Amino acid sequence: MRDTSAAKPQPSVGAVIISHNPGADLGVCLDALEDQDSRLTDIIIVDNASSDGIPEAATRRRVRCILNPENRGFARAANQGLAALETEVALVLNPDVRLESDAVSAIRDAFRSNERIGIVGCLLRRRDGSIQHFGGWMRMPDCSPFHDDRIDTTRGAETIRDVDFVTGAAIALRRTCVAPIGGFDEAYFLYYEDADLCFRARNAGWRVIVSPHFRGIHDESTVANRDMSVKIRNHHEGRLRFMLRHRSLAEIVRDVRFTERGLAALAATDEERAILRGVWADWSERLRASPGDRRTPLHEIGQILRALAEEYVLPATSSARQPSPSPLAPGSLASPVPIAGGLITWMRRRWNEVSTRWYVDPALRQQDEINRQVAEALRNLESRLLHLERRDRPSHAPEE
Repeated sequence: MRDTSAAKPQPSVGAVIISHNPGADLGVCLDALEDQDSRLTDIIIVDNASSDGIPEAATRRRVRCILNPENRGFARAANQGLAALETEVALVLNPDVRLESDAVSAIRDAFRSNERIGIVGCLLRRRDGSIQHFGGWMRMPDCSPFHDDRIDTTRGAETIRDVDFVTGAAIALRRTCVAPIGGFDEAYFLYYEDADLCFRARNAGWRVIVSPHFRGIHDESTVANRDMSVKIRNHHEGRLRFMLRHRSLAEIVRDVRFTERGLAALAATDEERAILRGVWADWSERLRASPGDRRTPLHEIGQILRALAEEYVLPATSSARQPSPSPLAPGSLASPVPIAGGLITWMRRRWNEVSTRWYVDPALRQQDEINRQVAEALRNLESRLLHLERRDRPSHAPEE
């Protein structure tokens, strides 16, 4: 249950909205903030060089705007907003999030319930009402995020719970938690900066929780229309940066070949694999250029990524799925029979072409798809097992 005790003072809360071509979403987001039953002390919009302009509604409201001349990324813009706020708690939002009217009250209640809670995440739903995010777990060893999309009613849907990370789409931060650890890491342009902040907060002794009372609707329609290739690249760029920061280098040396090959195998298109290969190549150059002995783990990881990038080179005209490092190829056909041997060989080749086209190629394509589905099913099973393992751990009840 929520802590409604009046013994502890209500923390002041201000909001920071990070925008980049938000369209009409920003006005809807601001409407929801103005309709809160618990007043916000301040609202700041940090705009990353939107080409569609700040909606006129924003200029007529009680908000402050910071206009960046270029797109500085989520982390840097969020830190700009945090620096401009003077409240005890900062609510950082995407403009495509519409909070429920008691969201700010829920944030205050969560922070008052326990002084060691440093970060509070939101229960986000899609427009159709399905759960999009209720806390997240980081799947190892590839550092792929798993967003929990279920509420376990058997264990108390009204209870806050500790998680690995919460999404930055709607995240509440205690200033005394995030200031000493440096806020968001601006080396992340987009993606993983929220998980990185949560992991650093937990390492510093703070709790990262998700509250079922802090609720909102996340309409990703605007974001979904943006360049998918840019999103994929930013995702893998952030993933490898997160991996290098939060896993031991010895573990990465041991696992990285397996994890990266697995991700390449699961990629749906050649374009995705080409993007992943480009990220490997970029990180390889950075790591191999780092100072120090060439036998250090960083240089070794760089060499592994370079080998992977060379292994997954695609032909310029290829439109098929990426072949394995040792692709199957039909053997040569010959006949030991003299004189008629040439005719026999020709007939064998013709039959081989027919059988390959009609039977073998379809079977290989079907098996390739089956392999992909099995690999994806195994990853989903791993995620569910991780969810069950986390769920069965003892939960931290809020202090009265």
